[in-house]
Amino acid sequence: MNLSENEVEIVASACHAAWYAYAVLALGEDGCEWLNAPQFQKDSIRDAVRFWCENTDRPDLERASHENWKRQRLSAGWKYGLSKNVESKTSPCLVQYECLPDAQRTKDTVVVQAFRATAGEIERQRCASA
Repeated sequence: MNLSENEVEIVASACHAAWYAYAVLALGEDGCEWLNAPQFQKDSIRDAVRFWCENTDRPDLERASHENWKRQRLSAGWKYGLSKNVESKTSPCLVQYECLPDAQRTKDTVVVQAFRATAGEIERQRCASA
């Protein structure tokens, strides 16, 4: 799936909204809405959208997405920690996908589904206008 940079931005903000609704409002994690999100978080979701576009047909997209996120975090100097701390770059989610708590795996599913719905609608609109 090919998205323009403007479309990546639209899809990324929709995915962030899904993440925010589930992680922050439902699970009580720290976070903020897209407009106030830190740059590293916006860059991370944009990178995830590009990864999903390249891997749309994978049946294990949530798992692959988590492993991709984990690689990016580790290469940026993050390490495993019992709690998430942006300043010290620690996260309890820097584990294999299978070791994530159910709520974290559900969060991955929610965000990937937001990607599929939003990017899919963009593609449908393209086809309809062609």
